[in-house]
Amino acid sequence: MADIIEALEPTAEVKRRPQRAPNPFPTDLRGKTVGFLNGDGGGQHARIDSLFRRMERLLEERYTFGEVVYRQKFRNKSGQGATEETLNELAARADLVISGVAL
Repeated sequence: MADIIEALEPTAEVKRRPQRAPNPFPTDLRGKTVGFLNGDGGGQHARIDSLFRRMERLLEERYTFGEVVYRQKFRNKSGQGATEETLNELAARADLVISGVAL
């Protein structure tokens, strides 16, 4: 009886989302909804949250926003990202989204 060697393909199937062109950047932020998307709130992400709050205060001195929305990404063993629900909400509500990335 011959020995059988089974080879497995270790790569995962990549799910591609349909791409669309980004909306044009608003020329004026007055009355606009601004979204901030950051990590899970710990470590480097806490510093970015602090930076976001400072950015919000500085921008509010110049513009009066309609609304400011803060959302967080998730973190798990395979990395971090935002849920489809979070991305869809921000796309529907915000005129501009600033996303934080910590190294």
